[in-house]
Amino acid sequence: MNSEASAPRWLWKLASLGGAAFLAAPCYIWGVWINTFSSFSGKTQQERSEAFFSRFPAFLQNAQTLTLIALASCVLAVVLSTVSLKHSRGVFKSISVLTMVAAAFLGLFTFLTMM
Repeated sequence: MNSEASAPRWLWKLASLGGAAFLAAPCYIWGVWINTFSSFSGKTQQERSEAFFSRFPAFLQNAQTLTLIALASCVLAVVLSTVSLKHSRGVFKSISVLTMVAAAFLGLFTFLTMM
């Protein structure tokens, strides 16, 4: 008997919701980015960046750290959603698909800002 098929259904539902939960970090980072840059519209790029990083704790006030967190969260969201997509039905299947699409776009946006 296949071990994946014998896993309880709640495990696949949890994986689907976990994938969606991993989108919280990149969504928050992008939300803070958009909010900061729109509220400091008359300022220079340096002032905007300083205002953006000041909204995070000291250990996160680094562009590479925030980018790595956002990319890793997007990858984990896609992986969990892909795993649960094969075994979910109904609402949880829809959550998995939407999570995969959102994570792909957020990951792409984050990756392109690195260039």
